[in-house]
Amino acid sequence: MRSVETVCQDIFREVLRQGRQSQGREILILAHQDVLDRLLEEDATAVQDLEAAIGRPLRLQVEALYAPDQFDLVVH
Repeated sequence: MRSVETVCQDIFREVLRQGRQSQGREILILAHQDVLDRLLEEDATAVQDLEAAIGRPLRLQVEALYAPDQFDLVVH
């Protein structure tokens, strides 16, 4: 299984890709609690920088049934 840090890096890459390709108002990140905790704590500055880079907010939502290495992005 991939580490939480690796999953967060994967999320950052996918958000950048989706942010460039889509026109939504925000991007919702669905992920395991451990992943979202890291995004909100250790990676909080990187998340803010990512929001600035794509020009829209990121919203985080826990998916209790997801394994730590699963995530989805939903563009709204």
